[in-house]
Amino acid sequence: MTNRLAIFDFDGTITRRDSFFPFLVFCFGYYQVFRVGITMLPVLIMYKLKLISNSKAKEIVFENFFKGMPQKDFNQLCRRYSLKKISPMVRIKALEKIIRHKTGGDKVIIISASVENWIRPWADSQGIDEVIGTTVEIKDRVLTGKFKMPNCHGKEKVRRLVETYKNLDSYYIFAYGDSRGDKELLAISNESFYRLF
Repeated sequence: MTNRLAIFDFDGTITRRDSFFPFLVFCFGYYQVFRVGITMLPVLIMYKLKLISNSKAKEIVFENFFKGMPQKDFNQLCRRYSLKKISPMVRIKALEKIIRHKTGGDKVIIISASVENWIRPWADSQGIDEVIGTTVEIKDRVLTGKFKMPNCHGKEKVRRLVETYKNLDSYYIFAYGDSRGDKELLAISNESFYRLF
């Protein structure tokens, strides 16, 4: 197994934009997203005023749209969205860097606050070795609307990486990110790239 890890954030690093809102539009259409969004204005205001965290606000939005959806339907939507909509969002330079790491024998990993289900099909199509992201809670094959573990953001990215790879000191780590949610991950890497390729 390679001892070199190339770790990429997804939204804003591999892609040019966040993937969550386009996923909502893909699943429900602009009108429904707008209609539900209006009812969640208090949540957005609380987030802007820093009364609730980014992670909590995101989970509330997710719950309003997906609570009660069968797991099978959700996975089908994620796969269709991933294979149809992700590639046009991808930065060419990011894809070139991924290919360079793969060619060099490095293990390529995506660590993202986005939900794993809509990243993985695209990642698999590109030969990316692993996806670590936010996971959704399932009960009786139905989405509860909650996240199974904390939103994979900030310190949680490092915690999830350690959970998967244990002793990080045994790896040489390249890390790529674009936001404050990546800073803890960048800090533990041997080579960090902030908004750079």
